[in-house]
Amino acid sequence: MKRKDVIYIFSGELQSNDSYQNAIATAWIESYLQVRGVPHSVVIGSYKGATERSFLVVGQQFEELVLEVASMFKQESILKSYSDRETFLKFLDTSKQDEVSIGKLMAVDESEAKGLDAWTFCPKLNQYFTTK
Repeated sequence: MKRKDVIYIFSGELQSNDSYQNAIATAWIESYLQVRGVPHSVVIGSYKGATERSFLVVGQQFEELVLEVASMFKQESILKSYSDRETFLKFLDTSKQDEVSIGKLMAVDESEAKGLDAWTFCPKLNQYFTTK
């Protein structure tokens, strides 16, 4: 089966950074994507209670760019979801492993999302997502 569009979700923020450093990283990425004409949305991600601003980019043609930016900001991985909703964490350090399946990307309501270890909120859609 050939998969079509790919969704990438990634961030430039790190828990070890202060809020100013994270704001600068996010502003830089936003500008970088805009200058290069990469369609994107700003989303809010949460992992084990720590929230961060992230970016959602659609299109396999942007994978190299997304990996490059994530690497610049010392990210461990990016989220990669195919059109069939099968979702993976793609690690930047592939000497350990390349990708690991984390389930299917699913829409959930806010109360369910807030009870989970990991979720993404897309303000444009007013919708929470997680993998199951």
